[in-house]
Amino acid sequence: MAPVFKIFLFINLIIFNIEGKAQYNENVIRAAYIERLTRFVEWPQITSRDTGYFKIGVYGDAEFYNILKIALIDKSIKSRKVTVIELSDYKEIETCDLCYLSGISYNDIEKIMASANKAGVLILSAGKDYGTKGIHINFYIEEDKLKFEINRKAVSAGNFKISSLLMNNSKII
Repeated sequence: MAPVFKIFLFINLIIFNIEGKAQYNENVIRAAYIERLTRFVEWPQITSRDTGYFKIGVYGDAEFYNILKIALIDKSIKSRKVTVIELSDYKEIETCDLCYLSGISYNDIEKIMASANKAGVLILSAGKDYGTKGIHINFYIEEDKLKFEINRKAVSAGNFKISSLLMNNSKII
C-alpha cells in the first residue's frame, strides 16, 4: 500500500467514525493547517540550524505529536524533509524550526518566546488566550470551525515575515 494512500486512509478513519457520521477531529485539521501555514511564512536566517531537515517539535501533547508525525510523513517544508520530534522539555525548542506547545503556564510564555525569537523558531499553540500572551500563531474554535490568530508584535520580534494572504485570513492581535 502506497504511503500517501495510508495517510489518506488514516485521516479518513479519524475524521469519520465507524457509524459513518461526520466527526470533526480538531487535531487532524490542525496538522494540515500547520503544513499549509509554513508556505506563507519566511523564517529569519539562522546559520547554526541544521539545513537538512525541517524540524517540528511538539511539547505537551502526545496525541497531537502522533497525528502530526503521520500527517507529515514523507513531506517537505521549505525544500527540506520534515522530521517531527516530541519534546520532553520546552527548553528544547531552540533545536526546532517550528514548535507546537501545549500545557504551558502563562508565566512561562514570555521566556519561551524570548528564546524562540532568538533562535528563529516559529511557535504555534491552541491554548486559551495564548495568542494575546505572545505566541506567534494560536489556533482557536469559533462557530465550530478551527481558526487561527496571529500576534503581529510577536511575529515581528522573531523577525518572521508572514504573507499578506495569510494575515488577511486570520485574526490579528
